Amino acid sequence: MSDSLLAPRALVQESAIVGLVLESYKANIARSRNEREAFATAVRIYHVHNSHLPETEARRAVADIICGRQNDRRGEQLL
Repeated sequence: MSDSLLAPRALVQESAIVGLVLESYKANIARSRNEREAFATAVRIYHVHNSHLPETEARRAVADIICGRQNDRRGEQLL
């Protein structure tokens, strides 16, 4: 498959992962109000889809997603 077809697919996949992470975090917060557990669950979900990353990077990525900074990170990676 050409690189021009892979780039949009990767962005769609990344957007789906961001959605999963946010939904799991919100659901856990609504259910238990335990921020640590909600964050840990979101990190596990993110890490399942990005197993090539060390956990510290997965935790940082999830924090960025929750804080709405994931677009900034993506922009930095593309530059």
